[in-house]
Amino acid sequence: MSTGVKHELMLLPPQPSEKLKPCLIPCVMAEDYASKPREARRFSAILVAIIFIQTVLVECCLILWPALPLLLIPRPEARKVFAKVAGWGQAAWLGLAVTCLRFIAGVRIYIHTRGVSLAELQKIHTSVLMISNHPSRIDWMFHWALAIALGRLPDLKIVLKDTLRVAPGFGWAMQCNAYPFVCRKDRNADLETLRRTSFLGDPLAMLLFPEGTDLSDSNLQKSHAHAEKEGLSKYMQVLHPRTAGFETAWSSMTEAAKTTKAEEVPVLLDLTVAYIDHVPGELPNEVKFFGRGECCQEVHFLVQRPGTVDSASALCTKLWKEKEETLSKFYAPCQKDGKRSGSGKLPDRSALGASHTVLWEEAPGAQGRMLGSLLVAFICEAIAFYLLCKLPWILTFGLFAAACASFVIIQKLAGGIDKVILTHADRYGGLSSPKQD
Repeated sequence: MSTGVKHELMLLPPQPSEKLKPCLIPCVMAEDYASKPREARRFSAILVAIIFIQTVLVECCLILWPALPLLLIPRPEARKVFAKVAGWGQAAWLGLAVTCLRFIAGVRIYIHTRGVSLAELQKIHTSVLMISNHPSRIDWMFHWALAIALGRLPDLKIVLKDTLRVAPGFGWAMQCNAYPFVCRKDRNADLETLRRTSFLGDPLAMLLFPEGTDLSDSNLQKSHAHAEKEGLSKYMQVLHPRTAGFETAWSSMTEAAKTTKAEEVPVLLDLTVAYIDHVPGELPNEVKFFGRGECCQEVHFLVQRPGTVDSASALCTKLWKEKEETLSKFYAPCQKDGKRSGSGKLPDRSALGASHTVLWEEAPGAQGRMLGSLLVAFICEAIAFYLLCKLPWILTFGLFAAACASFVIIQKLAGGIDKVILTHADRYGGLSSPKQD
């Protein structure tokens, strides 16, 4: 076995600043994951995928489907109750999903902070806009861990491509939580979706990827062509951000905050995500992760809180230049012959310049939220199993088919439950500002 192959399975030891306490949930599976045979790793990854699919379908049928009639009631209170039900259903499922990533797939997710402590971030109860680089198509999956550490799972909304809304189970749940889906074919419609979502009432935590797409080779080449045309620097670790979405989301959330009684100003968080993949220097993707069991060993989030936002566009450009510099230093040891990997060396975690570091499950309150999620998931599974055993199988299948058909029909007729929610808010009140023509 070559030196490079030996290194690809190593895990970085915790930094001295980390204060890691014993976890309440056994972590033998996570600790031994890297030393598992290839088939065992692949089985673990497939098991995670199966758990994801089965549990999200149970959530849709047992929690979200029965709550849909609330959206037929012409009162804003009915929609708010639906939002609470959907939010807590999301918190339960995402907590379960992150637990599976950690203790079955063995992914260590570190949260680093610079210039602000995690305790300070946990005290934020106003709306939060999180902007992050987007190196992989499965980045959002690891951002769930940051959300649970911050205590923002119920009100998390991720800006995603419109094609994801039709995914059975996952897409339905995201629609019910009013995720802003953007198609990128109609710029004005996309910006209007961001604006209206920002006004949906209760404080929310919105996650936005200003780059608009992942760091694939083809997208990197397009970014380089754009940089040449505009006279910009060529980036290798990030894409040049599209600032219009960020500007719209930030201005809308700021405007929405002014309509609340407390007039609390939203908070901007800058996230930089970096990976120590199965092969150091490479980036994870859904095929490697779930198909081959080549799960990334570590995920690192650097969280910062920028100062006053005078110009959203200028700030976004500045932050992405800093990300390029930071990530270039982080991945530098891995590179060989101009490629992302090949040296056999691990990334330089000290390049993140963090003042505090902690595993997500060691964040204050994270274990309680994790156990609460597992409890709710267990109750839902127990109810589903009970109904499966007690009801005639034809009736059980019929109810399941009716639930799935309801989501599909609403998608066909109204464009999705998220659009129903926004229309309900327009017609019956609840948006913090009137709809713009």
